[in-house]
Amino acid sequence: MRYALIDGIRQEATKGAKGQCLCCGADVIAKCGKIRCWHWAHKNNKECPYSKKEPKTQWHLDWQNNFPKEWQEVRCTDEQTGEIHIADIKTTNGLVVEFQHSAIKPEERLSREQFYKNMIWVIDGTRLKYDFKRFTKNIENLQPFIISNSEIPFSLYTVNWVDEILPPSWLSATVPLYFDFRPEKIDNSESDQQKSLRNLMWGFFRIEKTIFAVSMPHNCFVDYVQREIIRNIEQVIISAFQQKTLQSPAITAPPVFRSPQMVYRRSNSYSGSNARQINRIKSKNPGFRF
Repeated sequence: MRYALIDGIRQEATKGAKGQCLCCGADVIAKCGKIRCWHWAHKNNKECPYSKKEPKTQWHLDWQNNFPKEWQEVRCTDEQTGEIHIADIKTTNGLVVEFQHSAIKPEERLSREQFYKNMIWVIDGTRLKYDFKRFTKNIENLQPFIISNSEIPFSLYTVNWVDEILPPSWLSATVPLYFDFRPEKIDNSESDQQKSLRNLMWGFFRIEKTIFAVSMPHNCFVDYVQREIIRNIEQVIISAFQQKTLQSPAITAPPVFRSPQMVYRRSNSYSGSNARQINRIKSKNPGFRF
């Protein structure tokens, strides 16, 4: 955990400091070593829900630092059940943003989604090397849609086979997912197309029976969260459907994110490098751009 209470005031960990957990109120001590990011840890209460969250990584802290401190690590309580969670980010209008670097158990993921409801995930897409390879290999599954008069700039696609695009562990998500594919170090062996894909935030969510993907520069994503309009994207798409301003071929996307047990992979009918795949998309869809 990044913050604890010292004399009732939220404080970050410093050497030798002691405090109380934001979640359960138990004693915590500052862990200020040379390897892991400085953090607070429980002395003896391993049952606290907060202690079960993943250890903070630099990736995690860098994302949190994009937002005001008063939005970071906010205590959230269900008044009916008394259940408590600590949100990585909670905006003034109640949107929760959870940053996930390590693996997460399906039951824990679902628990947070059901508790927060109005939330999005930001996922470190570089933790497993194959996740980005899977995404670029199956980029043809994204079909570009044109949407007019949007006050929120973003690129929009429908997803034909979501199980070929996303990691299996996230297919049963019930809230929007945003993947951060930026590597710690630039790989000069990657193509320009791969680098351009990495330099965008890629979001996935379902509206009725259609899986949508959106892309935008990282700074735009941060700006949309800061301005508390990131979930307005879904409303823009819904309004476009209703007004019939969305121009695209027939929708063929699967009806829902699938559970890991239902995931299957079709045999790929195409081959060649990522560059050739992307060029084929551009030739079929002149308006397609990253």
